[in-house]
Amino acid sequence: RWLISTEFNPTKSFKLDNKCIYLIGLSIRSRLCNAICSQGRILKRFFESVENDLL
Repeated sequence: RWLISTEFNPTKSFKLDNKCIYLIGLSIRSRLCNAICSQGRILKRFFESVENDLL
């Protein structure tokens, strides 16, 4: 399951706005997280991309 920062508001166009997303028991590497946050990727695409990378 995914954990989203409590400061992240999912009503804001589902964009990350410099907030980072973590897996339970596994934090995404800072560089990857920062890059994706700065690009404001859509959450669903982020989930799919990271999930594929972790498999």
